[in-house]
Amino acid sequence: MQGSILVCVSYGKNAEKLIKKGKKLSSLYGVPCYVLSIENREYDSKDFTVAEHKKFFEQLATQYECQFIWKTKGQKRIADIITATTKEFNITQLVMGQPPISKWEVLTKGSLIHELLHHLTDVDLHIISMKKEQLQTEEEMYQRGVTAYIVKENGEYELLLDKCENYLIKGIYFQAVATEFTNGVFKAELKGKETIIRIHDGKADLVQVDLVK
Repeated sequence: MQGSILVCVSYGKNAEKLIKKGKKLSSLYGVPCYVLSIENREYDSKDFTVAEHKKFFEQLATQYECQFIWKTKGQKRIADIITATTKEFNITQLVMGQPPISKWEVLTKGSLIHELLHHLTDVDLHIISMKKEQLQTEEEMYQRGVTAYIVKENGEYELLLDKCENYLIKGIYFQAVATEFTNGVFKAELKGKETIIRIHDGKADLVQVDLVK
């Protein structure tokens, strides 16, 4: 078998289990194994959380004789970063963890696995069941809601927090707690029923907006 193995890690307690799986595949097929971590922020030695994450994953990768890859999310989608990495390193086997997720989480966050299935070609995907490290209620995952608006700009639907007159939809925006980006959910009453629209990087889900217009 030609190619290589890529292990995607994001949570400390689950990382070693995933790397062990990747290394096992690497040894079985006699190909290199890479460990990928994607952070929201650029590396900063004075940022304790980011620095500790990088150090921990690097140590695990070294322990299992894997090459460590560190990438920053920026304005890109995680699925796009993973897809680009598979092409860059000639990845043929991808190992990822998937904790149990509720219908609410699928609705508000979407599914990274589903995105990857649409993006990846000639890559086998290994999904490893994981336990959640910290249980949160749906309410705890989001900050207190604020009045917000969805407007159409240059063919895209954008979220505005400042009051405006020419808006498409007015509702309540709930910012996700575990992110520095404008990611969360937008809730509005449309056609007599409550509708939830996902917000990613300040932009509304195009399909959902088209469905409720």
